[in-house]
Amino acid sequence: MKRLLALSVPLLALSAPAVAQTTLYDGAGGQRVSQYGGWLVFPPGFETFAGGATVLNTTLPDNSTQAGFSRFDQTLNRTQGFSLGFTLKVDSETHDGVNGPNRSGVSVIAITSDLMGIELGFWSDRIWAQSGPSFTKAEEGFFDTTAALTNYSLQISGSNYQLLANGTSVVSGALRNYSSSGLLAYNTTNFLFFGDNTTSARGAFRTSRVTLTNAPEPGTVGLLALGGLLLAHRRRRKE
Repeated sequence: MKRLLALSVPLLALSAPAVAQTTLYDGAGGQRVSQYGGWLVFPPGFETFAGGATVLNTTLPDNSTQAGFSRFDQTLNRTQGFSLGFTLKVDSETHDGVNGPNRSGVSVIAITSDLMGIELGFWSDRIWAQSGPSFTKAEEGFFDTTAALTNYSLQISGSNYQLLANGTSVVSGALRNYSSSGLLAYNTTNFLFFGDNTTSARGAFRTSRVTLTNAPEPGTVGLLALGGLLLAHRRRRKE
C-alpha cells in the first residue's frame, strides 16, 4: 500500500503536462524573419540582417512607409494563458506626424482567439498601450528601449496583460477589443505583428528571437492530482 502511494507521486509529476514553447523566429541561424517561415513580411525590401538579428527600418524617406512582420497561425488563448517572448532593440523612433503623440514607429500587437488583445508602442524612453478603437495613448511604463537587445515577455491571461523587460514589469493593464475600428488586423484572430503600422511615425528596430509559450490546460493538472487521490483512497479501502 505505502509503496504504491510512493510510486504515485513521481508518476503524477511525470504525467503533468509541460509548458509548451514554440520558437517562431531565431536569428542564430543567420536567417531574416522572411526566410524563417510562418511570417508574412509586407512590404518586402525593408528588412536586413545584422549581428544575429533581423533589422526593420521604416525611417526613410518619411513617415509614409509602413512595414512589418505578421502571422496568425498560432492559437492565442487568453483563458488558458500564454506568453509572447521576443528579444528586441529599438534603434530609432520618431513620432512627429499629425497623430504623433498617439503613435509609434515600433509597435507590437497581439490579438487573441476571441479578438481581445493589446497593442504596445515602443518609444525610445517608454512603452505604452493603445487605449482602444480610438487609438490614443493610455498606460505607460518608462524604460530605455534603445540600450541593448532586451528580452521581453508579453504575458496574457484572462482579461489582463503584463509586459516584462529582462524579468521586470514595465507596463500592465486590461486587454482591449479594437475590432470596432473596422481595421482588418484587429479583426483577425490569433494575430501577431511587429513593425510600423502608422503614417504618423517611423522607426527602426532589430529582433533576434520570438517565442510563444502556452500554459497547460487549466484543468489538466488538477484532474491528474484528483486521479491520484482517488487511486490512493481506493487502495486504502481495498486493503
